[in-house]
Amino acid sequence: MLSMFRTSVALVVFPAFAAAQSLAPAVFVANNGNLRGSVTSLRINPDGTLALVQDLVTAEVPSGQSSPGTNAYSISLSPDGAYLAVSHATAASVTEQISLIRVNPDATLTFETAAQTPDSPLDVEWVSDSLLLATRTRTSGTNEIILYRVDRNPIRLTEVDREPAGSFASRLAIGPQGLVFVNDSPLSGGGQLRVYRVDALAHTLTPLGTMFTSTTYALGMGLTPDGTRVYTAGGASTPYRVSALTLDPITGLLSEVPGNPFPSSGQSPKECVASPDGAFLFVGHGTDATIRTHAIAPDGALSEVSIAFDVGIQSSLGDIATLRVPGPTPQDLLLFTDKETFDGTPRGIFSALINPDGSIQLRTVRLDTGAISPNDLAVWPGSSPACDPDVNQDGNTDQDDIAYLVNVISGGGNPTGIDPDFNRDGNEDQDDLLALVHTIAGGGCPE
Repeated sequence: MLSMFRTSVALVVFPAFAAAQSLAPAVFVANNGNLRGSVTSLRINPDGTLALVQDLVTAEVPSGQSSPGTNAYSISLSPDGAYLAVSHATAASVTEQISLIRVNPDATLTFETAAQTPDSPLDVEWVSDSLLLATRTRTSGTNEIILYRVDRNPIRLTEVDREPAGSFASRLAIGPQGLVFVNDSPLSGGGQLRVYRVDALAHTLTPLGTMFTSTTYALGMGLTPDGTRVYTAGGASTPYRVSALTLDPITGLLSEVPGNPFPSSGQSPKECVASPDGAFLFVGHGTDATIRTHAIAPDGALSEVSIAFDVGIQSSLGDIATLRVPGPTPQDLLLFTDKETFDGTPRGIFSALINPDGSIQLRTVRLDTGAISPNDLAVWPGSSPACDPDVNQDGNTDQDDIAYLVNVISGGGNPTGIDPDFNRDGNEDQDDLLALVHTIAGGGCPE
């Protein structure tokens, strides 16, 4: 049956897809300066080192003044690599700015427009190339997540739905099959995850339920690449722990991994990021500014392996990201920022190769972004939260999934909200169909 569809796939003619994106692997940094907000783009070289490309200023003001374009706080890259969304968390305003920035083939940046969103958008995440989520984070009153439709010609945001999100919702994570995870971590404790599903066709958010994480807070959520595990950091309360949950991507239900929660010897775990192969979890800590490596067992349990790196003084560790750099010999990289200045050492960004045992080899050390407080990261190429060949979500992986993807790439509807760039090469074309056929036939996920 699959051989028949290989012939059919070869005969499909696709429309041209025009999408700007960096032609080389890249990383983008949101710089959270009070008087100068900016976004830095850097090229990732074949040896894992970084090269500064541009620092795009979103706003700069003298001392004593303010601007909605300063404090570039959170950054997210659209799945096709064409646009960055950057949220700004300034102060004392009813609305805040989301900057929409075009990524050019040479990794330079072009500011497109400044959209408005309710105060305060502590996180933004693309759900698809045409849908964007933002938090409305508040220390009192009901928090919300807001779904925007993104039109590109000209580029603009239109609110299409919003849902309550508890008492303190500060981070978002995108899972497989339109799932969205929001941490609800009140300052008094009692952390839980709220789960929603995005209907990409109807442009709606549907709450699916909540799950307590067995830690005081639910910070810095991270999913494994296969989309089956969700990890959260427990925050400043002792004992310092990380929560491990198993995800059913069909129902969105979460359950505890046996032995949950798991200790982390760093102080105040704040962020969890899986390696591209899903073998390790890198846990960032706030108080001692360390990144620690935990091995992920087949059942999702964690065991600490080593200290990957100690960035420096308290709170100096910014964001952590991982990516697989494609090529004849793909390389897995760990990227992270030092957002503070101390002892004359510049703030900046690090890159490191991830070794098979979870240790790292530094390639770039504190490359100055030319900006103030480099913090949040977005990487290109990105990684799909799960390689799920059941793209039409009917419970089977078969020729219907291939027909569904043909329809999506050819400009038809996409009610399941799947990313049509199945092989993650930045293009939506016949190669994605061939990758899907390969996966359904048992060949594994595309690298």
